[in-house]
Amino acid sequence: MTQEAVIQCATIRTQADVRRLVVWRKYLKMRKSAINIQRLVRRVVYRSVFLARMSLLFDDRVFRRRCSAATLIARCYCEHVVYDIYMANMRERIAEAREVQRLHREKQRTAAELRKNFIIYR
Repeated sequence: MTQEAVIQCATIRTQADVRRLVVWRKYLKMRKSAINIQRLVRRVVYRSVFLARMSLLFDDRVFRRRCSAATLIARCYCEHVVYDIYMANMRERIAEAREVQRLHREKQRTAAELRKNFIIYR
């Protein structure tokens, strides 16, 4: 009888050990599956966030290039307009100065003719 009890106890212990190993392997397999699923989900989420950031950076880069190009164009246009205004003003001043100079020379010419006409010859 004790021999049978020892055999039954050993059998129960062996079954419990086998059950424990089966449950442990099943647990490890489930844990590994959960870790893999989390890893893949994180990869998908991080990839989508990365792509969204890259598109925003690309859009930002395009926006900055457009802004700098618009600023450059505006500055060049402003320089052109200011240069045109400056040159028009200079042309007016030069024309006024030439008119004043022409009037002064005409006055000098008439004064010279007058002097020449009044010179008394001996």
